[in-house]
Amino acid sequence: MAMPVTMTTYAKTRFVLMKPQTHNTFLTAGCKRRVLASCVALLMAGSVTNASLAQSVGNDLGDMAISATAGTLMPVGEVSLVLGRAWIERAGQSRSLIAPGTVVRSSDRIHTESNGHVHIRFIDQALVSVRPDSRLEIVQYDFTPDQPGNTSIKLNLEEGVTRSISGRGASSARERFRLNTPIAAIGVRGTDFVVSASQQSVRASVNEGVIVMAPFSSECSADTFGPCVANAIELTDSSLQVLEIQSASGVPELLPATLERDPDMMRDEVALALAMHEEVPPADEKTAATEVFLETVTSQRVQQQVVSVAPVTPPVVTPPVVPPPVVTPPVVTPPVVTPPPVVTPPPVVVEPPVTPPPVVIPPDLTPEVPVPVPALTDRNLVWGRWGAGVGDLEKLTVAYADVREGRDITIRNAREGYTLLRAGNGGTRVDAGLGPVSFALHSAQAFYHADSGVFAMTVKGGTLDINFNNNQFATELNMNHSLTGDVDFIANGFIVDGGYFYTNTATERMAGAVSLDGKEAGYYFQKQLEAGGIQGLTLWDKR
Repeated sequence: MAMPVTMTTYAKTRFVLMKPQTHNTFLTAGCKRRVLASCVALLMAGSVTNASLAQSVGNDLGDMAISATAGTLMPVGEVSLVLGRAWIERAGQSRSLIAPGTVVRSSDRIHTESNGHVHIRFIDQALVSVRPDSRLEIVQYDFTPDQPGNTSIKLNLEEGVTRSISGRGASSARERFRLNTPIAAIGVRGTDFVVSASQQSVRASVNEGVIVMAPFSSECSADTFGPCVANAIELTDSSLQVLEIQSASGVPELLPATLERDPDMMRDEVALALAMHEEVPPADEKTAATEVFLETVTSQRVQQQVVSVAPVTPPVVTPPVVPPPVVTPPVVTPPVVTPPPVVTPPPVVVEPPVTPPPVVIPPDLTPEVPVPVPALTDRNLVWGRWGAGVGDLEKLTVAYADVREGRDITIRNAREGYTLLRAGNGGTRVDAGLGPVSFALHSAQAFYHADSGVFAMTVKGGTLDINFNNNQFATELNMNHSLTGDVDFIANGFIVDGGYFYTNTATERMAGAVSLDGKEAGYYFQKQLEAGGIQGLTLWDKR
């Protein structure tokens, strides 16, 4: 269970997808790779027991998990997503194509082709993404759920790009995690980071947490675990920089992040994966499948009729003969005095009284008081929190310890201390045949974070539409506060396997999930403003 986290600037938050996994149990006494064959032979021959083997070999040879019965390496992870072509290479076996569900063991090598992309979920909930044209070796992965502090993890990125999101093992035993590259070693402190490696250079960026990079030397060996100290440089998620080592110089160097493309988040990886996974349409449909036309066409036919009028010749008029007038002396007539007109005043029009329209108070979908715990836990989706959150302003959350029983984590915001839990008896797939679904906003809470403090906002309404046929969603939230005025949060994107959806832009981020029956949904959102920002939670019901 994650510990409470002090809330800092929310714009640095990253979202982590969590899926329930089955932990594997390993033999407690292990063997280093150089003596693995001898240890396996002794165990299979039955000449020694686990205890005697551990006593004779010593703790310094422990770390490689083996099976006491079969003498083979136990699974340490499973491929959760594969796109394009990717291969797994295992000692003593011919290489084979990777498919979803492929089991991964210590000493395996993952090789992706130019269109290959692989996600591996390890037994401690760690996630590793291997991107195109990459080679990654799982040198060692020892993890025991009951003793996470004894974890030993070593990965070797021979070339290409990989992203690593730490699980329970690296978080509990940071001094026993190592990612080797051709020219440098990387240690972590509970981290989400991206590494690009070749024989000439290594570059790394941090999405969340801290890494330590150091070049290989007599004081920093590839055979050891944890971060090296000699010539090492530390990089944090708040530094807005990237770490680089060139083989020519051999010294780590911090570069401004403005010279680099921002590291991909999970949304970008999934969007790329989905795009690569889509079937190429036939030639006559390709334009319709890859382009969007917004066009308004108005067609109107105007017919004019011309009326032909025959010319008319006017008749010839002969003036009559008029005799000269007879001159008669004028008769003087006295002037007629006309009385002034009588002015009738206009009628007085009495205007009817104007009744002002009623004042419409917009609805506030944020509860006035915290929702009782039973009412929240009766729902399929529940927002849990690890700490106090924002204190008395919390309306929709329940202490994580009170709701974790019987529920699985879907999304987690470690920095703010929120997690969305789903009741599903360990299920990971949304019901088939749901089609397009519209959701009504059940309740929400939104907070404006300003320099002067944290203020609860009014949530006036919103929409959420999910099309399970084409795996797309769109949502909008309408909020208001006297310090911000009206603010809208608008997002759209893809929904992926397991009912998860998320977006990440320069000013807006969100991550959410649906219940497996498609009747409920919830998401966490953030929006950056010119001064301060907004973050909040939502719960939705199917209409």
